[in-house]
Amino acid sequence: MTLLQISEVENAGERCCSVCLTSDKGALLLKSITLLTKGMALTTAKVLKHEGAKAPVLDKRPEDPSARAWVAEKADIGWVVRFTSVDETLFDLFLKAEDAAQNGKVIASELAIIKSNLAKADIAWMPPEADPAYEDKMSDVTTTTGLAGS
Repeated sequence: MTLLQISEVENAGERCCSVCLTSDKGALLLKSITLLTKGMALTTAKVLKHEGAKAPVLDKRPEDPSARAWVAEKADIGWVVRFTSVDETLFDLFLKAEDAAQNGKVIASELAIIKSNLAKADIAWMPPEADPAYEDKMSDVTTTTGLAGS
């Protein structure tokens, strides 16, 4: 199962969560570089899931500040990507060692893989108790009638 996982780091203060994308085979594809608050992490995961799969890959940040796009940048740690509607963090792009030294074409193909995984990703908290709505979800005893989710 492809996951957009929000992981909580213990004893990190208010900014205690990271967001990462893992493939259905468990491979880490993308991870936020800076820690986020729980609310911002959830918002980031939702924006990535719902807008990231359709956003184009560009060479530079678009002039329109409301435009949604992926922009790859070379950094000290390797390749990082920016999703323009998430200003709070860049994302570490996990590449094979031989791909990390390549040019933008390889990065664009990796972003295509990330976008296809985002389209089918589920958002999950690790541990589940870190979810601010965990207590409400666990205490909900509403009987489902008909098809679940309809």
